Amino acid sequence: MRFALEYEVGWDQLEQAIAKRIDWDEVQPEDFRFECEYIWPDPGGGFRGVAIADVGSSAALNSLIFHYGPVLKIRVSPASDVLSSIASYRQEQGGG
Repeated sequence: MRFALEYEVGWDQLEQAIAKRIDWDEVQPEDFRFECEYIWPDPGGGFRGVAIADVGSSAALNSLIFHYGPVLKIRVSPASDVLSSIASYRQEQGGG
């Protein structure tokens, strides 16, 4: 299942967040894979980012959240591609 991970990190936590991201490649569960990641400066200070992850279990997703702990504020949402979502919507509406 794919998830959109939106996160925020302040300047005071930036070095810890970088270290944890580098470490994540070594400790991530086998059923967790980042598909893409982007980060940009937050006008309010620090940085914001978004990643799409392919996750095979709730345990793998929890591993990420526990790994980063209080360093990042993370918002997690299930995600799917647009065309699949449109097809699902049409099916639920009784269309074809």
